[in-house]
Amino acid sequence: MGKSRNRVTEISNGYLTQDALSPHEFTENAQNDVLKYDYVSLIHERVTDIDKDGEDFIVSTPTDKSTSRQVLLATGLKEETPDIPNFDEFYGTSAFYCP
Repeated sequence: MGKSRNRVTEISNGYLTQDALSPHEFTENAQNDVLKYDYVSLIHERVTDIDKDGEDFIVSTPTDKSTSRQVLLATGLKEETPDIPNFDEFYGTSAFYCP
């Protein structure tokens, strides 16, 4: 957690109203926007279990349990860079790829 897939990129492009922001600024803006809503919290923990209790979900992490009416499942991804000599030296500045 905390390692965005575009962390080596200097600026983001292709997101309406967000062009030319660094990945860090993009993430910070998104987090600030979502935290403006009542009853929304941001927790950086791994979910270990989700149980259904009537209309609610009980979401368990290693340190806590939360109750929610909805669950958004975002699993992320792990990229593997191409096997090209010196690719990592240029990745995010002049070499890019999309899975």
